[in-house]
Amino acid sequence: MPRDPKGEHSSPWAVSTGSHEERMLQTRLFPLFLSLYFAGGWQEVYGIDEPLSLRLSKFVTLYPEYHQPPTYPTIAVVATRDDTLYISVEASFNPALKPIAQGLQRDGSTGQDDMIWIVIDPDRRGKDGYLFGVNSINTQYDFKITNVSQISLEWNYQWKSFTRVDSSAWMGEFWIPLSGLLRASVDSLGINILRGPYRRTEGSIEVVSLIPLPPGIPTTSVQFTQAIPVSFRIPSTHVHGYFLPYLRSERIRSVGSDWKASTGFETRLHAGSHSMMATYKPDFSAAGASSFSLDIISNRFYVAENRYFFTESEKFTRLPLNSFYSKLISDDVRWGIQYGFEREATKVFIMSLRSPLVNNIFTGEPAKTVHWYSMIAGAHSAGYTQVQLNISQLTDRMTLTGGDPLVDLQLLYAPSWTLKSHFSYDVKDRSSALDVQFSSLSTVGPSIVASASYIARAYQYPLAFLEFGNNNWKTSGRAQYVWTFKRNVASSLGLNAGWLLLERLSPASSLIRLGIVGGSVEIVPLTHLFYSFTYDERPSIGQTNLYHAVSIQSQYQEFLQLQATAQRGVSGGKQLQFYRVGFTLNPFSQIRLEANYTARKLDASTDEFYTAIATTRLLTDVFLRVYYQSFSLPSQNTSGDVLNGLLNYYLSRRNNLYLLVNLRNNLKTMDTMARLGYEISI
Repeated sequence: MPRDPKGEHSSPWAVSTGSHEERMLQTRLFPLFLSLYFAGGWQEVYGIDEPLSLRLSKFVTLYPEYHQPPTYPTIAVVATRDDTLYISVEASFNPALKPIAQGLQRDGSTGQDDMIWIVIDPDRRGKDGYLFGVNSINTQYDFKITNVSQISLEWNYQWKSFTRVDSSAWMGEFWIPLSGLLRASVDSLGINILRGPYRRTEGSIEVVSLIPLPPGIPTTSVQFTQAIPVSFRIPSTHVHGYFLPYLRSERIRSVGSDWKASTGFETRLHAGSHSMMATYKPDFSAAGASSFSLDIISNRFYVAENRYFFTESEKFTRLPLNSFYSKLISDDVRWGIQYGFEREATKVFIMSLRSPLVNNIFTGEPAKTVHWYSMIAGAHSAGYTQVQLNISQLTDRMTLTGGDPLVDLQLLYAPSWTLKSHFSYDVKDRSSALDVQFSSLSTVGPSIVASASYIARAYQYPLAFLEFGNNNWKTSGRAQYVWTFKRNVASSLGLNAGWLLLERLSPASSLIRLGIVGGSVEIVPLTHLFYSFTYDERPSIGQTNLYHAVSIQSQYQEFLQLQATAQRGVSGGKQLQFYRVGFTLNPFSQIRLEANYTARKLDASTDEFYTAIATTRLLTDVFLRVYYQSFSLPSQNTSGDVLNGLLNYYLSRRNNLYLLVNLRNNLKTMDTMARLGYEISI
């Protein structure tokens, strides 16, 4: 009998089910889990008193073949009681090939783990949903999906899970409160269940789905849905939410040796179709930011946003053209408020905040001037189409008038392929920007991704982050074809080609053509070989760059992963060599060790990086990580060592406590940071 969320062995409503090229799986399969959403039907329906329970057993393969019976059976039970969705999944495997479980920390998937994923579309409109997953050692993953394909990896939710591994099967159980996911009473949900990747006897890997997904479904897509009945209703007067106060203290000697303390709070309320959120100096959860822990070179362009004030609103603020980039708003948000209204196909959103912008995006240094930012947005869906209009303004004074607005119009069309267009107009500079994206992706057969954009010369909106700056047009694309074989040695082969054409309007004749041709082959179980050739021509400066790169990744049983990359070529007229080798080791299910060496040689100058990371799970929600990096960069006249230790406790899914000790500058400077907070459910 499955355990209930409190760890007991019985439940009155539970049902017994009986007994880059960084990684190929991460680039080809893990995004698939984040994207492939097609809510499922059922084969058998039976009731155990109350509520209604569904037993699901007719799963089909999603990869490498389409719509075939699974190699090993998968059985699921779905039930609801009060405000909780209960799902139990039993996943069989070859007794000689235990399930891989490398992920230890929450949302820290390696793309290699044998996973069970639950996808939920609460309103069954195929636009917004949630993804929940566990591996065999009960590491939890949860993500929010908005506007068909936008994934929030930082979204966390309060839910329970339990796993058990037997000799030939492992079970994952989910207890997901629906009251935090539904905005109105419903009598059905969209749902799908995915399992994998797991290893077949002959050596290939397999992914299965509850519902046969149409070939060519785009990644990060939630547009398909089918009803599963539920026995849950939200009272019209139901109000729920949270209040999260916190205190963070820090001592960073590089900017001053005194201890500093910061306080703040976030609160959120839901009432029917309405939601409200307020914040005062929201915590940036600095232990998770690259500038304090992992990325010593600290490119904050790629640091994920983890302030809930912005992750909760990215359905409206995360646009294809990045005309609103929240990381350009300082961590020192003085205050902010939001209001949202959602009823069926119509959504309205209002946001205001008071904060400085940042002068240096790499350091996060705030400007002295404090700005007032406001936005009003509306969206409407009809079938596969969604239209959204955002009007925003940024002013130096806290006033409702006197600002020059920015207008963003987004069109989304998402049947089995996805088309996005985004038009942005800056009233102040009378300039515009346009971005169009198309994608049609599949795990087997042809796939294509293409985009085109135009940025006017005068387009300089302060909160926009443009990949290649302003004043240019570009077009890019990538095409791929994947073959699969029922063989031990080569089970799949993929070939691809891509291009990028970028032309700045001023000065003229600054044209870059980039061509990429590559291939990959799956050789033996979880072993992949990649090859790519890059042609890069810059006529205006008379340079032609050529690169050849080869990489291999291999997984041995459950616990050892090896990877290596070698690249040679000509860059700017100089000979280039690049090498990277590393390994990941899981000697025990609770410990993960990583080590990497990287060297980049351009003529006589060689940049080197050494990195080692150890992560252990002390208790279910308590983690200890030790990180060391040594880098020598003659090209930048820089070298250094960093050693840090992070003790992290997930007090709740929206609130984690941490203590971080960081040694920098050749291990001579110590930074210390701690956080204390508590989430109060309303």
